[in-house]
Amino acid sequence: GVKLHTHDYSPQIDGCGTGTCGNLGIPGAGTIMSYCHLCSGGISNIAQSFGGHRIHDTDNTELWVQNEGVAAIEFSNDAKRVSETMYQHIRSRGECVDVDPNIVVPIQG
Repeated sequence: GVKLHTHDYSPQIDGCGTGTCGNLGIPGAGTIMSYCHLCSGGISNIAQSFGGHRIHDTDNTELWVQNEGVAAIEFSNDAKRVSETMYQHIRSRGECVDVDPNIVVPIQG
């Protein structure tokens, strides 16, 4: 099946869904697809991000990069995997998600 929550990945992106909150306590450390809202700190643990985003380099090659704010906290392990997995899953269902690479979307950290 499709892995959409952060504890479903191997290695896990974070352990919040399995009750392993570790040293979580910094606002915005978990992504939208984590269960970090169940840890101490609640909803403030969640960043407004799926963990990463897609960009195109000068050769129009698809690249995935980490959300800078989530990566800076160093709680999540390669969180961009969620965004990439979700995108690939949706894209496999049709062409309605083919994004124009010339559109610039501001990223909140």
